[in-house]
Formats: sequence, C-alpha cells, structure tokens
Amino acid sequence: MTSNPLASRRSSGQALRHGNVPTLGALVSALSALSLIVSGHGSVVIVLVLIGSSALLFVPIDSEPLGTWVGTLLRFVSRSRWTACRYEDAGRETHLTLRGRRIQQWATATFRGRGELTDSASSQWRAFELLLRRYAVYDEPTRFALFDYQIDGNPEASLWADRTSEWPPPWQASTAPRYWSLGSSWFREEWAYVRDSSSFVATVRVIADAVDASNLFDRLRSSAGEWEVSLHGEVQPRTKALRRVRRASHASRSDDQLARTFGFTTSVQRAIEHQSVVEREQLVTQGDALMRIALFMTCRASSLSEMQRRVRAATTHARSVGVKTQRGWGRQMDWFALVHGGGGE
Repeated sequence: MTSNPLASRRSSGQALRHGNVPTLGALVSALSALSLIVSGHGSVVIVLVLIGSSALLFVPIDSEPLGTWVGTLLRFVSRSRWTACRYEDAGRETHLTLRGRRIQQWATATFRGRGELTDSASSQWRAFELLLRRYAVYDEPTRFALFDYQIDGNPEASLWADRTSEWPPPWQASTAPRYWSLGSSWFREEWAYVRDSSSFVATVRVIADAVDASNLFDRLRSSAGEWEVSLHGEVQPRTKALRRVRRASHASRSDDQLARTFGFTTSVQRAIEHQSVVEREQLVTQGDALMRIALFMTCRASSLSEMQRRVRAATTHARSVGVKTQRGWGRQMDWFALVHGGGGE
C-alpha cells in the first residue's frame, strides 16, 4: 500500500510479507507441537519434525514462500483451465467479462522523450495524479491501469479505469489499443502462460521496494517492442483509506513504545518503516490516494518458443535496471485478466 501514486514501498505487515498460507501453517504446527508436549503423547523427534516442516513453509521460491506455492498449486489443479471472454455494450458503457465484469474506459497520450524530463510527459503525470485524487472521493474502490508500449517505434501511453469519468487533459478518450482488445471468446491457462488459438501471452510481475514509477517506465521499456509495461492499481475510498492509515500509524507507535518500555532500541529499518507510515498518513489526510499497486511486463508471441525467448529477455532486462521479477507460475490467468481490464475482487 502507498499514498504516493507514483511510488511503491514494501509493506511491513507479516501476513503481507510472508503470505497467509505459511503463516497459518506455522501456527497450526506450533499448536500441534504444544498439544503433543502437554499431553505427553509426542516424542522430541515428532516435535522437531513439526517445527522443521513449519520452517520450510517460509523458504522463498521466486520471491514467494513455499507455503504460498502449495496454495497456488492446489488452486491451479482444482480449477478449470478455460476462461470465457466477452464484451457487452450497455448504453454508453462497454463491459468486459473476464474473471469478473469491469467497465472499459480508455484514454491515450503520447510520450515524447524521457518521461521524467519532458514538459509533455510531466503534464501527463500531473493529470494522472489528479485523476487518482478524484477516484479517492468515491465510496467504492476504483481499479485503474497505466500502459506503456510502442506503435511503429514511437512510445505511447494509455489509461484504463473501471469507472466512468472525464479524462483530464492531455489524456483523450479512446477505444482500447489493439494489444488489449481481446478477439478470442475463450482462453486456456497453462502453468506459465495463457493462450488462445493464435497467440501465447506470459505476464511477469516487477518487484521494487522504492521506485519512481515514471522513471521505471523509461528504464523497463523495450526498445524493440518485445513486451509492454503496465502499472495497475486500486484506489481505496477516502473514508476507508483514512481508517487504514490511522490504524497503521497507531500500531507503529504502539510497537515502538512497547519496545522502549522493555529497553530495546529501534532499528534503522524499523525507524524507516515508522517514518513511511507517518508520511503516508499525512499525505492521505491532505487528499492523496491510498492504493494497492502492481507493475507488470507482458510478453506476446505467435509461437511458444518466441514467447519464452521474450520472457527471458524481459526478466534479464528487469534485473539489469535493478528490480526483481516474479514469473507468476500458476497465476497467469489472474494476471492476464488484470492486465487486460478484467478480473474480480
């Protein structure tokens, strides 16, 4: 979560950092070991096995703990591989049904030069921030996405939102760009990609602890157009956002006070996290949007081998600019739906 619409910071919450599955698994193992010790029916070996098994749940694989991968694998094998896709016109609105039903509102703009330097790009970012502030006043969350891609070698940008609203200049209303206008009625999910009858699509998630998103678009952009970069988010309603940041600020102050009571000093990392929470509370109070965000790189190709080559090139390029990536094995349809303007809650 972040109150800065163009930056992302790591959450300090343990459930968000490790995932609910390994945390729950560790808790169950601990309670089981405790009950065996109290009842006298368990040996030291069994207790050690339970503790070791719970520790294994936190072993990281592709930036996710093993316990989370177990849950992902179970969900993957238990659900249908096929997902229906259809567009529907409802008056002046167009809806996309793809793992959920979302309004399709699009706008486009053209980047001219580096995004963090030119006046035209700066005005686009300012308009983007203004739009996010507008979304924050609604009573329901608003999904949005910012796309960076190339058309005939020229960098372009598009905005998508699942709420009908006026686009601030220089953004202009438009239809969905061809990359995100889906022509198939059915898509099949595989472990590492999504396909239809003519194409293969793989989505890679970018992980960055603290980064200026406008600059990151420039650094992640493919000079050869082998992938597209997109920033996706959900703006929280103002009342809900204020409750969350105030709760987080109160919890952070309470933790620090408790540590000082027992004579512990605050670590540098903890001090940075506390300062981040305080700044976030101040920004949200002043009107900034509180959001959940994710950054993706999408690779498309007409053959599986070419798609795999583009994925390797995208991940190598991401590492070269100093960010980590997640391949999203077993979650490709969820990410595919999110990138193309669909998805549920």
